[in-house]
Formats: sequence, C-alpha cells, structure tokens
Amino acid sequence: METTNLLSVGALFLFMAPVCLSVPLWDRASLACASIPGKQVLDEESGRYFLVPQTCEQGEVAWRMTQSYVALRFWRPKPFRVCFSSNTPVNYEKYSVFNASFGNMFVGSPNMYRKVCVNSIGNRLDIVLLAKKSFYVMRAKFSVQCNS
Repeated sequence: METTNLLSVGALFLFMAPVCLSVPLWDRASLACASIPGKQVLDEESGRYFLVPQTCEQGEVAWRMTQSYVALRFWRPKPFRVCFSSNTPVNYEKYSVFNASFGNMFVGSPNMYRKVCVNSIGNRLDIVLLAKKSFYVMRAKFSVQCNS
C-alpha cells in the first residue's frame, strides 16, 4: 500500500513539476548613474532603450533579457566619448558594443584589460550592447568624457 501511494505522489509531482517550474523569465534592465540617486528600470513591457541623463558621467547598465540587448542614447552639448569596461577575463567577454549612430558598427568587447570607447557624432551617440552568450546578468560600466 505504501509503495502505491509513493508512486502516486511521484507521478503527480512529475505531472505538476513542468507547470510549477515554467514561470516567465524575468526580463528587465536598469541604468544607475553615480551622480544621480536611484535608477531607471525597463521591464518586459517597455522597449529596450535608455535615455542616459546629460549629467550622468559614470554609470552601470545591468540587464536580464531574453533578447539579450539594451540600447543607450547619450546627448551632450559638445562632442564627447563614452568608454565601456568589464571585469571579465580575456576570451570570456560577455557583451559587445555597437555604434548605432554609425550603422550599427561593431566597436569591440571590453574585458579586464581593455576598455571599448566610442566617439559621438556631433552631440549625440546611440549605442547597442549585445550579450555574446546566454549569461543570467549582463553588467556594463561606462564613463563619459567631453572632448576638448
């Protein structure tokens, strides 16, 4: 009798497990600036596009997305440069940087020894960050410097 009950419970678990475990993937991104309290958050219902505040000179973008990309728009009164950094080892880079202001040109993939920098075209710059593989969380640190 006990074996039958145990088998019944096991069969019920195997039947119900896919239902219980098939929750939607949390799909979101956030932008935090060192000089601005709080952070912007994009959820699954929004686009994957951040307008980076003009006063944000240093920050971090984090994303957990099934489509694995996030877009950033920078604007400054003068031409500027944005550099992306990552603490990942060489040959294990997690994301690539594309210059969307210049035809989605591939710029590079930062690692612990190499930053990837992009110059604005005029006073605006559109960037796409694309995950290279399926990682749970992508983090991209950036800094903005005005050109003299």
